[in-house]
This record gives sequence, C-alpha cells and structure tokens, in this order.
Amino acid sequence: MDGLIQERIEEQIRNSFRNDEMESLAINYFAYQSSTREFLFGKLAILHYEMFNGVSKDILSVAASIEIFALAADILDDIQDQDVSDAPWQRTEKSFVLSLASGLLLLSKKVLDDVNSDDHSLLNDIFYSMIFQSMTGQYLDLKNQINNETDYVNIVRKKSSSFVTLACSLGAILANSSQLSLVNQYTEKIGVASQLKNDVQDIYAWDKKSDIPAKKKTFPIIYMLTIKEASLLKNYYSSNHPFETISAKKQEVIEEMEQLGAMKYTKAVIELNKIEALDLINQLDVSQYYKDRLKKFV
Repeated sequence: MDGLIQERIEEQIRNSFRNDEMESLAINYFAYQSSTREFLFGKLAILHYEMFNGVSKDILSVAASIEIFALAADILDDIQDQDVSDAPWQRTEKSFVLSLASGLLLLSKKVLDDVNSDDHSLLNDIFYSMIFQSMTGQYLDLKNQINNETDYVNIVRKKSSSFVTLACSLGAILANSSQLSLVNQYTEKIGVASQLKNDVQDIYAWDKKSDIPAKKKTFPIIYMLTIKEASLLKNYYSSNHPFETISAKKQEVIEEMEQLGAMKYTKAVIELNKIEALDLINQLDVSQYYKDRLKKFV
C-alpha cells in the first residue's frame, strides 16, 4: 500500500512542479516520511473507504492529498518548534524549504479537487474545517499559554487529532458513509493517545526536541508543574534560568518524573483514550474484519 501511495504522490509532484530540483527534494522528503511513519494517514483514509464499501480508485488520490498536506505540516512544525532531527529538510536552506512546503500545501488541495466524488462540498467542508482546526492548535501550542492538562488536551484535539479525523473522514465520505459522527469521536481519542505517547518519548530525547529547552508545556511536564512536590523541572520552568542550567541533569530530571508519577499518569491517560476509542470502534456497523484492522491503529 505504501508503494501505491508513494507512486501517486510522485505522479502528482511531477505533473505539478516545474523544476527538477524541487521535484527531487519533494520526492526525497516523502521517501523519508514513508520510512518514519509509513503513510499512516493515507492508510487510514484507504481503510475507511474500504470499510464503508467504497469502489472508486480515486481513494489513492485522497490518500496522496492527505500525505502531501501532512508532510508540509510536519516541515512547518519542525521549523516553528526548532526541533533537531535527521529529516532531510533540516539539511536544506530554510528559505527553499518554506517555498517547497508552500507548494505542497497548494498541491494537496489541487489533488483533492481533482477527486471524482458525489459530494465535493462535504469533502471541502471537512478538509477546511480540520486544516483550520490544526492551524489553530499549532498557534495555541506555540503561544504555550497552557495552565492545566485540560487546556493541553484541548489543544491536542485541534492540532493532532484533526489530521487523524481528516484522513478517516475523507475516506468515509468518499464511500458515502452515514457513520461520520462515530468516526469523528474515535479519531479524536486516537489522536490524543498518539500525541501523549509522543510527549513521553520526547522527554527521553530532549536533545532532539525543543520542548524542555524552550520551556514548552506538554502533558507529563504539566503534571510536574501542577503537583505540590518540588523538582528540578519545576524550578527550571519557574525561573529565568537558561537551558544550560538543567541540560546536564537530564537523567536526574527523568528519574524525578518517573518517581513522582508523571510518566505513569500520562500512560494511564493514554490507555484510557485507547479504551474509549476501541469501545467506539466496536459500535461501528461494519464487519469484525474491518474493526480488527482499525484497532491496530489505536
């Protein structure tokens, strides 16, 4: 499936971009993206299309559209968050990367516009609704004015869950499904669980992520800031001290977070969202075969 999505993406890039270097960069970026998360959003779109008995070949274009937009969003997110990674766009002049990301955003919508659908109006409504919701979530995340876990989860629903919802909803709409409300409910849970899992992983890799250097508030960090116990992390976040004052104490900070329950609590919330998502999936009016396939993404 990855190969088919990749082929459709490359076909769209070659048909739309008018520069060999831009084409090469974009295709290289997608090859990297595929190796890191295997076109998750495209696969979800296709699964929902098949699950609701879709029969058109245009679902590959929908999958390509979502993955093109997701790559552009990932590139912009890395630039805005100033994360350090081995992604190829981190090794390209930023002005070129921004230009390419802008082109990918436009290409994503062009690919979706060319899809043969009985209800293009609904496709557009979902596309724009989820995209603007994601942009709002990213903006609020960058502002970092988060006071509690409820604030944070609401931002995650906008920033992260919206991509999962977009992928699954577009697949369902193209198949003329009548179960969109249920799809929206479990995709929100899946998105929250996925982001909180990333939050935990990022604590152990703060040399590559900007969260702690920039004093960003993620779910386990919010836990540490709101409990009554003192900690290195709480002292760092409440002061004007630069990152260098805590960077050498990474292992000690992680041990404090583990001992004081930040990781355990975050993982419990992850599991709760997974359980709720699975319960909602079980309510779908589809065969058990598709329910089981969908549960593998939870």
